[in-house]
Amino acid sequence: MKKSKKAIVDLLTSANKRKDNRFQNLVLNLALQKLDSEDFEFDGEAVYTVGKDCLIYCLSNSESFVVPDTVKVIGEQAFHQKSRLRRVTLPAGLEVIEKDAFSDCDALDDVHVPASVKRIGDYAFSECDELKMITFEGLPEKMNKNVLADCDDLHRIVVPTGTFKAFSKLFHYDGDKEYIILEQADNKIVDRQMAADAAKGKGKDKVKGKDKDKEKDKDKDKEKNNKGKEKDKDKEAGKADRKTVGKKPAKSDKADNTAYADKSGKPRHADNSDKPQKRVSARRGTTAKDETVANPASK
Repeated sequence: MKKSKKAIVDLLTSANKRKDNRFQNLVLNLALQKLDSEDFEFDGEAVYTVGKDCLIYCLSNSESFVVPDTVKVIGEQAFHQKSRLRRVTLPAGLEVIEKDAFSDCDALDDVHVPASVKRIGDYAFSECDELKMITFEGLPEKMNKNVLADCDDLHRIVVPTGTFKAFSKLFHYDGDKEYIILEQADNKIVDRQMAADAAKGKGKDKVKGKDKDKEKDKDKDKEKNNKGKEKDKDKEAGKADRKTVGKKPAKSDKADNTAYADKSGKPRHADNSDKPQKRVSARRGTTAKDETVANPASK
């Protein structure tokens, strides 16, 4: 049913005199003021632009809501603070979800975003306390990481095949978040991060194994080199022993105490003295005087 901007505002003002509805009246009024058109459609649950290509504001307080197939744009704060809303069905032709469109919908627990969506505004699904899983059937061209800000119970983000890296970069995901990003592949949901971590672990094990093998090879080479050096030393020692066999012992340079003759032919003692040596009697118990041994040459 087509209505003018003034007619819709007056209708809502008269129908919603309760304090609880003042906020949504204000939001709707602001939304209508942003639009250039003077004519809108109202079906008793939501306000649309003419032709229902844009859902401006939802007035329904039911637990579920089905967005019409004609809708291409869900306006800013269109479902803001719909505390009873648990399920919302988005049409396949939807292209834009504006800023804060579903923010602070505390009962909303599961959302499917169609592949046709090209842009999602900031904080579109923020502060949805019961939101546990959101499924993206495509990769939006424009979307910020704060789209899901402060969704404390969010556990799963399901994304299409081949888009895991793109969504991980978008949400700054490194596997340490409270939620996990799962990829749809062959009708199965796959945890790519876990698979990647497992693959890295195997790769590290392989590298460690190779390093150990290299260390073993180095140890073997060292042992071989040491054994070779020991063999060379043994060979050299054997050669040295063979050379010394058969050689006459070298004469001692030490002077003995035996007498020798000088140039005159006279025998001299080792201490170069001509004095006669004294011989002490070896017999014990005797008091015999020392016997003087005369030098034979002196006689």
